[in-house]
Amino acid sequence: MSNGDYDGDRYWIRWEPSLVDGFRNTPPPAMRSPEELGIEVDSETLSKSLHTGGVNNFLRKNLEFQLQSNVLGKCANYQESYSYSTNTISSPEFDRLADLRDYLADAPKNGYRFSDDAWELFLRNGKYPTGVRYPRKPAYNDPWASKPGHQRTHIVDFLKFDVITPTTDEFYSQLGEHFKNMKPDDDDLDSLYSARYRNACVDKNAGIKKELEDLVDTLSRLAKALAGYDEDIERAYDEYKKIDPRNLLEPVIREWHQKSLDYGPTTWSLLKASTLYAKFMTRPRAHFVFTLAGRELLYMKALQVDPAALPVTSDIMKTMKMRKCRDQSYVRKK
Repeated sequence: MSNGDYDGDRYWIRWEPSLVDGFRNTPPPAMRSPEELGIEVDSETLSKSLHTGGVNNFLRKNLEFQLQSNVLGKCANYQESYSYSTNTISSPEFDRLADLRDYLADAPKNGYRFSDDAWELFLRNGKYPTGVRYPRKPAYNDPWASKPGHQRTHIVDFLKFDVITPTTDEFYSQLGEHFKNMKPDDDDLDSLYSARYRNACVDKNAGIKKELEDLVDTLSRLAKALAGYDEDIERAYDEYKKIDPRNLLEPVIREWHQKSLDYGPTTWSLLKASTLYAKFMTRPRAHFVFTLAGRELLYMKALQVDPAALPVTSDIMKTMKMRKCRDQSYVRKK
């Protein structure tokens, strides 16, 4: 009932007569030969290559073949644009493009050579539009396309611009309205600063209270100096890392600043991140907070949520994948 191969595809097997008796195997579509499309077929065998020039000859030819231009992307994009412009997937011109694309997809396996010059010749011989008459890019693939520029008669354009986009816009509008007055409070992240400041006030420790107030002032100046995210964020991060306690004569503050590990977080680095979150975590500034202190905030959040949380190295992290939870009742429960 469908095509596929055995490299990981999933198959659903059904032998219920009432469902399958009406189906008949469809013969594969007739395809033009590679030569008809301008494809050069290199059928030289490994034994012949080794016999004529040895291993060096084989390696040289293999390298030359691998370094040839790959026209598959051009062909695929052109085919999609051509289909969009003509609003059809059934015409002799479209079928020629489809045949060429199928051949190019398996070109390395079959020894097919098809250069950029061959591609231009293919377009000329087939009288396909090129240059200023190049088929227009599909609106559904253009992130800047507006609704008036789409084709209502094209099913994908219709689904995107007349169904999906309005529904999505309405959803985000309702979501924004629902959450507009909610504050991004997170006790796991701002409690370190809040507790230290509250304790300093209760204990009437002027030194610690002054240190925390100075930290807030310093972070405030840094936030105000950030004119644009892309332009200034790296400079802001460098400045953020340089923020150290001023009153190291105070024993408690000096202890905050001491390192127990060369690359582990100090109490000061966690306190600085907590202060940044507590004072500046608003929707427009979320990128600012997490870019400067994301590592420390994630560290605190992980341990607050799960005291048994384990750190992993970057190399291990790259190999890990998030898997979809099969037990949906567990997801709903969480």
